[in-house]
Amino acid sequence: MNVDVKISVIIPAYNCQNTISKSIDSIIAQSFKAHEIIVVDDGSSDNTFNYVRQMFPEVKLYKQENKGPASARNLGISVASGNWISFLDSDDTLNHDALKSYGILVDKNSTLNWIAGAYFKVLDNRKKLIVYKEKSIK
Repeated sequence: MNVDVKISVIIPAYNCQNTISKSIDSIIAQSFKAHEIIVVDDGSSDNTFNYVRQMFPEVKLYKQENKGPASARNLGISVASGNWISFLDSDDTLNHDALKSYGILVDKNSTLNWIAGAYFKVLDNRKKLIVYKEKSIK
């Protein structure tokens, strides 16, 4: 890539001790490394904060009183040092090349302001269904 792409990945977290490790692991395993991983604990009553601190010391971890995921994302944005932001929910994972795909798009399209990626929803029967189709918005 010609452009210096630094992606900060922000995870709003609320009572997700049992799911957040898969989310963080999927970021760590990216073929294009994240500039930083930021987790904002949104007033969890379980052990989410201490779990992330102990299991993932490389993650930048913040805690706030419960204000909802939008507020947690906004706190993450305010402390992020990357030049691009990616959001990931605490019960979701990124495909292995997701950040690389974002970086390539940014590199080839200097006028981009934001990117929305496709995603899969895993249903009870474990089948994956594509629920977002590529679309260009002007």
